[in-house]
Formats: sequence, structure tokens, C-alpha cells
Amino acid sequence: MMSHNSFSCVREGCGGEIILRPVIIILSTLLLMGCVAGPEQLGFSKQQWQGMSEKERQQMRIAHQEIQKSLAAQKLIYNGPDIQVTIEGGMAIMPPFLQPYDFRATQFQIQPGRCQRVQLTSWEQIHSVDLSACYDGLTLSLDSSRYDPTKSKGTLLLTYNPLWKRGFTYRGLSSSGYVRLKNTNITVKIIPI
Repeated sequence: MMSHNSFSCVREGCGGEIILRPVIIILSTLLLMGCVAGPEQLGFSKQQWQGMSEKERQQMRIAHQEIQKSLAAQKLIYNGPDIQVTIEGGMAIMPPFLQPYDFRATQFQIQPGRCQRVQLTSWEQIHSVDLSACYDGLTLSLDSSRYDPTKSKGTLLLTYNPLWKRGFTYRGLSSSGYVRLKNTNITVKIIPI
């Protein structure tokens, strides 16, 4: 049974909020820790991450969160065809030291409304990097930045062309995203139903 004094303490606070504050702070911290992106999610090696100041790390995390929100808001998908993409020739930047390497040709298929990571591997098969690829049924977007919001939709955009039906090769393409493709040939072909 509650006395009048204990009821008035609950109603007026009497320090109860002092107990709740640490609990709220701890819960908020745990929730935010689940949302914080580490170096791997941002595309940095541990060595690169350790070489950054805390301010630079925080800026990268904030930009990454903005990109994730922007991508979640993009839901427009055209009823376009499935496509097969071949990437060959040229160079790509590969961690951990951000040097350009020639890479082996790679091929993948993608459906409208999908995003995926495509692994590019150096000729020596020592280095590799994941290239982002998204396709909305109309535009194939490649090589987005993981931390620059102005490049979040990709830095190499290939829009539907009727020549895709038989296969069309774009030659000498370069990008400015995370992978920074240079002088690369990309063939896009519609997959027949």
C-alpha cells in the first residue's frame, strides 16, 4: 500500500527521473551502436581507418547514413528486362593500399529493382574489390560511393538502349566512385524470357 508521501514523490518525480536517465542513455547508446558503420561497411581497410582523425571518421559515418536513407527512399522500379553485364579490361582501385590493378573479366546477371556487389579480382588473384551495381529496370548504375552522398546513386550510369537486345558494348568507360574504374569495357545484353 502506498502512503500519501510516496504517491506525491512519484507524481512530482523525487529523483525517479534520475534512475531513468542512465537507463535511457544506455538504451540509446546501444541502439546507435547498431546503426554505426565501421570501416568495412564504408569501404576502408583497418589501416586506412586508423589513419583518419575522429572528426574524419564521424564525417564518413554521417555521409554513409545519409546515403542509406537516400537509397531507402528510392523505390521507383521500371518493369524492364533482366540483363547480363560483362565487365572487362581497364583497371580498378583495390584495397588495402588503394592502388589501381588490371582485373579479370567478370559477368553477372541482374533483375530490375536489385542491387548487388560484383567482385573484381586482379589478374594475379591477390587483390579484389566489390563493385556496386544497381538496376531499376531502366538504368544500370555502377560504382557508387560508400561515403559521398553526391555519388550515392552510382558514378557510371548506363540507360536502357534498344541495342541491349542483341548486346551492346560501351568502350573506354571510367567512373569516380569507390572502385574508380578506368578505361573499362562494359557489355549489356537483355536476357531473353
